[in-house]
Amino acid sequence: MRMKRLLLSVLMVVLVVYAVDAQNNTEKEEVNSCYPGHYLVFDVGGGLHTLAYNVDGYGSKKPGAGLMVRGGYRYFFTDNWGVGTELNFKSFQTTFKADYTQKISDAIDEDNYTYQHRTYYNGLKEKQSQMVISLPIAVYFQQRLNQKWKLGGGLGAVAQFEIVNKFKTNGGELETRGYYDIFNVELYGMDQHNFFTKSDFDDKNKKRSSVGILLEGNALYYITKRLSIDLGIYFTVGMGYKSVGEDVNQFDPDCMKGDAYNWKYNGALDSKVVDIPTPIAVGGMAGIRYQFGKIKKKPAPEKPIDKPVDKPDTLIIVDVPVNDTVPEVVVTTIPDEPVVEDTPKDTIHVVVDVPKDSIPSVVVTEPQKEDVDIVLKKYTRVNVNFGFNDAYIKSRPDLARMLDEIAEVMNNYPNTKLKVTGHTCNIGSLEQNMKLGQRRAEAFKAELVKRGIDGSRINCDSKAYLEPLFPNTTEANREKNRRVEFTMTE
Repeated sequence: MRMKRLLLSVLMVVLVVYAVDAQNNTEKEEVNSCYPGHYLVFDVGGGLHTLAYNVDGYGSKKPGAGLMVRGGYRYFFTDNWGVGTELNFKSFQTTFKADYTQKISDAIDEDNYTYQHRTYYNGLKEKQSQMVISLPIAVYFQQRLNQKWKLGGGLGAVAQFEIVNKFKTNGGELETRGYYDIFNVELYGMDQHNFFTKSDFDDKNKKRSSVGILLEGNALYYITKRLSIDLGIYFTVGMGYKSVGEDVNQFDPDCMKGDAYNWKYNGALDSKVVDIPTPIAVGGMAGIRYQFGKIKKKPAPEKPIDKPVDKPDTLIIVDVPVNDTVPEVVVTTIPDEPVVEDTPKDTIHVVVDVPKDSIPSVVVTEPQKEDVDIVLKKYTRVNVNFGFNDAYIKSRPDLARMLDEIAEVMNNYPNTKLKVTGHTCNIGSLEQNMKLGQRRAEAFKAELVKRGIDGSRINCDSKAYLEPLFPNTTEANREKNRRVEFTMTE
């Protein structure tokens, strides 16, 4: 019932915040970007919330479940890193099952007889409950994953204060007896001698405090520019504390005086039964994260454009004509006098001047400037599109064919050089996109080096999102802007 009420409360908070934010938000974005600034968080959750302790020789323990409610503040001083704190309420439960015999010698009854007081714990179940306030101080991280999701987490120290610590038995029984050595008899079931059987105990334990560590992970789902759904997991562990009753029995019969018998059930946590209780909580949570205050906008591209540029946005394969790449050589016959032959337009003038009856010679000149210009014009720009945050060259026949042709042209024209420029969309910071664009360019350089091209002839550069082909306003346009461009120079 309590969990249903908490979930309903969270749903109501989400609806109210969403309605207010939707009314005030006049500049919506299509992506859930990471921004520096101030954030509020509100989450509810639950999981394994228990006290871990050692009860060897006294019985066994069973961990329990608990609830968590928190409200907190985060300040991100960069897109990805921040600090924060919160007010966190947790409930803890643990069940201790006592199965042992407690013996106190030299007890004195109302007739001043000395006897051994025995307390038999016959599967007595003690349910221990705590309510804890936690105050963590942590470092937090967030990273954009795609259009709708961000991932994050936190690590820090936490102080925990118990505001409720109580117990109640709900099974088994406790029986007290007296063994009289002088009579060699064990008496029980005698209320007048305070030998009884009882199973109902309910009281409070001493409240304690502890310090520990906090670890959490978050997945944030975009709703509006300021509001996100927060789904996460958490883990806290205290450093443990020493039991307050190192010499105190779980049940104190107060049997050392014959004229007074005021028994008290102290509970396991306030006795020598339990050693170093350690609060541990691990579970899942759901809630909201809301950014308030002024949002520092990301810098606009240095060279923005308002409409598509007439540039290719898909893969272009260029077929280079043979007679534009391979120069013809004309060899003349052996004349009586030096002769200059008239050659076709696409051939090279070869002058042969040799003595009569000697062996013919062939003189081959370097490719002419106009031949290189033809190639340079056809390879001015070749675009290859990538997926989001991707620098991997997929295995495609058309792409391999393009790389083969570029390598062939560079082999035929050894004086040429190639500039490879990587481009990205506008998701993420400029620094991140500069690195991504460089990786894209380097990936194509590596493919050309595999094809025998000297790496010193290939220059790699990145423009990030500063030279888009299309405005980065839709996902379709962003896909076209994730590309690599080739420029061949002499």
